[in-house]
Amino acid sequence: MLSLALVPAAGADGTNYKWKDKEGNVHYTDCPPPPGCKAETVAAEPVPSEQQIRQARERLDKLLSEQEQSAAGREQDRLARQGQQVAVARKRACVSAQQNLHALLMNRPVYYINEEGERVFLDDAAHKAEIERQRQLVQDNCDNE
Repeated sequence: MLSLALVPAAGADGTNYKWKDKEGNVHYTDCPPPPGCKAETVAAEPVPSEQQIRQARERLDKLLSEQEQSAAGREQDRLARQGQQVAVARKRACVSAQQNLHALLMNRPVYYINEEGERVFLDDAAHKAEIERQRQLVQDNCDNE
């Protein structure tokens, strides 16, 4: 019973051991290895002081803050790019609607090509409706140009 009480006390002094078992598995433990196993003592890291812990927390807080700022900056960049894409799409829609409206107002026959590749001419009612649709697109996309 005395020998069992000494085993835990051996690791209580802060000594750590590294050893391999018969299968070649490496073990790290604060208890001495079984008899017949060659062991190395491994130096344990000292317990950090309160000041070291405080400094580590401050560094961590600073890194987390920088990470949050970086993420916020990336989100602003993404929103700016998205806004630019919307502006470009609106500008394209504006130019297209202005060109279409100009062509419609020339009082020439207007047609489109259907799925069979045939010309389909707009009647007067469809022509007027298309003019109004293009005017609305100009109003919606051209920012009062």
